[in-house]
Amino acid sequence: MEFVKELLVFLFKLLGAFASGAALGYVFQVPRRYLVSSGISAAIGWAVYLLAGQAGWNLVWVNYAATVCVALTSQILARKMHVPATVFLIPGIIPLVPGGGMYLIVWSMLYDASATSAYFNETLQMAGAIALGIFTVDTVFRVAFRRKGRS
Repeated sequence: MEFVKELLVFLFKLLGAFASGAALGYVFQVPRRYLVSSGISAAIGWAVYLLAGQAGWNLVWVNYAATVCVALTSQILARKMHVPATVFLIPGIIPLVPGGGMYLIVWSMLYDASATSAYFNETLQMAGAIALGIFTVDTVFRVAFRRKGRS
């Protein structure tokens, strides 16, 4: 019974990630026919984030793995639908952005200055992992799909 409860919670979180990706796509004026794909990109990233976190991974590696999956999904969808990858990448990445860490930095600056550097370090590492994940997948796709005769 506990497994069913955990599965339902997991699926509910994925539904929330899907809705946030689709809603962010709407806010960023993604064409309506791509909103579902934007939501799928966000849900895939969040699924990897949750599963890697439950597996006990370090939070930086969790963000990196989730970002790689979102970027990979975005590149595949972009090639399939003939649109730029950012159409799916930006709505998919936003749920992974460490907004809670940024909040904790400001909060600790006001109320507990001794913890500020720890929060800042962790948040910076997570943001760097997100940037590195996007860069990794983009580089792999650029090298793999380089046109003949171009350098």
